[in-house]
Amino acid sequence: MPAHPLASRYDEVKNLFSVNPLSTEITDKFEEINNLCQSEINTLTKNPIISRSTAIGKNYIVFSNVTGKYSRPVNIDLYNAGRTTNSSGVHIISEFWNNVRSHSIQSQNAHDITAALYAICMNYCCCADLVTGVKSNSGDYFEKLVGHLYSMHLNVAPTNQMNAVELDGESISLPTDFIFDLGMGKPKFHIPAKTSTRERVVEVWAQQRVLDGAFGVGRFLCLLTCIGETNFYSKDMSVALTCVPNQWINYQLFISQIKRAYYLDIPEKYNELNHRFPRIHVKEFGEFFHESDNLIK
Repeated sequence: MPAHPLASRYDEVKNLFSVNPLSTEITDKFEEINNLCQSEINTLTKNPIISRSTAIGKNYIVFSNVTGKYSRPVNIDLYNAGRTTNSSGVHIISEFWNNVRSHSIQSQNAHDITAALYAICMNYCCCADLVTGVKSNSGDYFEKLVGHLYSMHLNVAPTNQMNAVELDGESISLPTDFIFDLGMGKPKFHIPAKTSTRERVVEVWAQQRVLDGAFGVGRFLCLLTCIGETNFYSKDMSVALTCVPNQWINYQLFISQIKRAYYLDIPEKYNELNHRFPRIHVKEFGEFFHESDNLIK
């Protein structure tokens, strides 16, 4: 069976990213992928689902294909907000891509950035769930998209590992999603990018602890970047948000400190961490592009 056009386009993204994460060709490919995804999404059926207690206040749906297979849950209000137009009648997704290309993502308001990105990400994730010939690689897609956006905004290409220590002539490397070096005398951004944090989230704090131990506390700022925390139950067509805020607090107290947890679809239980001790700053991802300069002061 020949590869779906989405799969071949994404292979092109990966090849371009390995050469230069700041290439505007990558932006063009991501935009093309999203347009292809939107065409596929338009052929799918929307199914309303019930919000369990942890998801009260949010409205989710799942898409389904002709075989009756379901996608992951989609926050339909946020998704629809991402597909609207701005005051000039321009689709905010189109405005977003244009801003990425011109290194001016921050010229769009934070919520519009978040909503546009949510629609873009869920388009691909749901196609990965349902469309034949598209690999189940939504995590890798999100990682590459996030890496490209940070690169374009910071005008810095990332690395994905640091040499944490050298002993007996042997270097010990720490693999991570992205490290952005902002220059001499400035903190570096440590960016774990995850569609959700349900599995092995402690690794985020553990990686930060190793960086702190090797280079000193405050040299690396951890900006965890995620989509959401939904869990779909097909038996009763319901959705829950799977969160472990008390574990996060313990990690923040006893392992290391993360600077931000950015989400596209913020779970309320994690939003509450903004008001607990030790405070974990949980924000919409769009906020990063407006506060990045202040993070390194």
